[in-house]
Amino acid sequence: DSRMYAVLMLADGSSEEGLIFRVEEKEEDGEEIVDFVPIEDEDEWNAVEKAYNTLVEDEGDEPN
Repeated sequence: DSRMYAVLMLADGSSEEGLIFRVEEKEEDGEEIVDFVPIEDEDEWNAVEKAYNTLVEDEGDEPN
């Protein structure tokens, strides 16, 4: 769908594990801010996890 997500991982690459958040843009006190919201809905989580795994698999298929 049109939602945006962020995957946060360790910069040193010491782990393939990461945290996935939904990114929400909103206005607060006249300023636009970005908020990272935990995904609590199981159906949404499953859809995001599937999309992420597809992206990772596709990235592995690209030649170096």
